[in-house]
Amino acid sequence: MKILFVCTGNTCRSPMAASFLPDTVSESAGTHALPGDEATAEAIRAASQAGGRSLENHRARRLDSVALELFDYILTMNVQQKHWVILRYPQLADKIFTIGEKAGEPQVEIPDPYGLSQAVYDQTALLLKHLIRKIVPDATKTSGPV
Repeated sequence: MKILFVCTGNTCRSPMAASFLPDTVSESAGTHALPGDEATAEAIRAASQAGGRSLENHRARRLDSVALELFDYILTMNVQQKHWVILRYPQLADKIFTIGEKAGEPQVEIPDPYGLSQAVYDQTALLLKHLIRKIVPDATKTSGPV
C-alpha cells in the first residue's frame, strides 16, 4: 500500500502524518505549497515526540508535482481539500478520502495548527497517529526523509 497525505502548505499536517509510516509507503504534498519550504519547527518537534520519523530534511512540494497515479490512497486533512483534489483529478476520485474517512471516523478533520502553539501541534500529531494506526494497524516508527 502506498499513501499520499495532502494538506495545504505541506509544512505541518501532511508531513507529520507521513512521518508515522515507513518512507517506502508514505509521502506528502500540499495543495498550495511553496516548493522547498521546510517543515515548521513545531511540526518537527511534535512528530518526533509522537514517535514519527525526523522531519528535519523535509521540503514542501506541490500536489501537482507528484505522480498521483502511483498511490493507492490520497488522504486529505479535511473535506475541502478532498473536494479540491477531486475537482482537479476526477479520474482518481475512487482513491481520494479524508484521513478521517479512511480511518472509519468520517466526522474527524485535522485542523491546521500553523501559527498556533506547540501544544496544538502536539495534539495534532497524536490525532494523526491515532487515525493512521486505524488505517495501517502495524504502523511503526522509521527514519528517512518525508
